[in-house]
Amino acid sequence: MRLKLYLTASLIAAARPHEYRRNTPARAWAELLNLPEPATAGARRVSDAFEWLNDHDYLRVDRRRGVPPKFTLLSMDLDGKEYAKPTTEYVAIPLGLWTRHWINALSGTELAIFLAILDLPGNDDPHSRQPRFATGEQKDRYGFSDDSWTQATKQLVHLGVLEVTRKVANGGMSQRRNRNIYRLIDPHLDAEPGWPVTCWDGV
Repeated sequence: MRLKLYLTASLIAAARPHEYRRNTPARAWAELLNLPEPATAGARRVSDAFEWLNDHDYLRVDRRRGVPPKFTLLSMDLDGKEYAKPTTEYVAIPLGLWTRHWINALSGTELAIFLAILDLPGNDDPHSRQPRFATGEQKDRYGFSDDSWTQATKQLVHLGVLEVTRKVANGGMSQRRNRNIYRLIDPHLDAEPGWPVTCWDGV
């Protein structure tokens, strides 16, 4: 929930001055993100997520009692400073995540691992000599358990977002092992330009 709300907030407030000042109630955010019981439990989840994002310096949220939350994006360094669009080390998220409603179709874990795969070095050309793959160290960087990674990638394959193939890694006979190669299937996410976001821990 926090991740979906933060990504959506970042998309909406992408242009300077990186603020959102409309009177959008928590219920409307809950409906946008397809949460159950949007007028009650869904709205509370949205309010709790906004509070967490504010407390951890992802957003500066103006949450006066009885007033819909308004917010300003903050620095991706999580230091409470003004937001600045990254120039290096960022992931471009395809707009199809919203226009094709994948943000609602994917669970939080599936969405997080989708972002992690986008962040992996390599590309999605099936004939590339530099395909995407994740070492154990890279997986540890994102904080996912092996079971979460396996289950989420299986569901991404099932939904048609991801293709996973097996390849024998280079090395001596004693060091050879199978490695999963990941290819994101662009037609299922739309070919529209993406917007940049860094990968982070904890959301």
